[in-house]
Amino acid sequence: MTDPPTVRVALCQLDLVVGDLEGNAAQVIDSYRRAEDAGADLAVFPELAITGYPPEDLLLKPGFVEHSQAVLADLAARIDGRCVAVVGWVEGRRHPGADPHDATDGPWNAAAVLHGGRMVSSYRKQGLPNYSVFDEKRYFDPGTGGQPLHRIAGVPVAVTICEDMWMSDSVVPTADRDGAALVVNLNASPFHVGKQREREELLRTHVERLYRKLGVANRAALAIHLYESFLTLTCELDTPLDPVCSRYAAGTCPFRN
Repeated sequence: MTDPPTVRVALCQLDLVVGDLEGNAAQVIDSYRRAEDAGADLAVFPELAITGYPPEDLLLKPGFVEHSQAVLADLAARIDGRCVAVVGWVEGRRHPGADPHDATDGPWNAAAVLHGGRMVSSYRKQGLPNYSVFDEKRYFDPGTGGQPLHRIAGVPVAVTICEDMWMSDSVVPTADRDGAALVVNLNASPFHVGKQREREELLRTHVERLYRKLGVANRAALAIHLYESFLTLTCELDTPLDPVCSRYAAGTCPFRN
């Protein structure tokens, strides 16, 4: 009997700064190198890692958006190891005079899949929160359904971003139907009392219903988690820059609470 494929994932929880494009990219490449040295197959970074979250009205400045995209392009050229990186960025831009309610021209809250010194693909966030501290519909267009799966170390992987997990018609079941064995989710969620339990229950529900693994990378000051089928593994970082690596295979978990 052939053993199921395994993939080593680094969930990189960083203390990113809104507007510090070069500084944020430097944190990403440093953690990527450390993940590569640790033998990771996949390094997952937070939502909008390049700009920091939330960039808000900085996104209304064309020069800022273009600069952030140039920084991402430079970063992609440096992701040249065996490990794949998934990095949050701003894709596209609002063209002068464009209808702000036209959902076809961007910008999009996106996740770039980087490997081999280039961007392989970019996933566009579909669920845009517009409540409490969030006002993403002011700045972003929603992504549309469907996305490519990426076979990493033999495992088909889907990418999602934050609110995609909370949508009633979640992107996660779609990824499952498309054949994803692992779903990664980029986050930049703020903390409030009880949020940890809410997040764990949400992801546990997805995992138990779909029997799929979910990897969630959040910003610093919040724990990051790797959710296994019917099991929860919580990994807390000693410092914001330490990537957490965990190896797992379909239906197995080397750590048990």
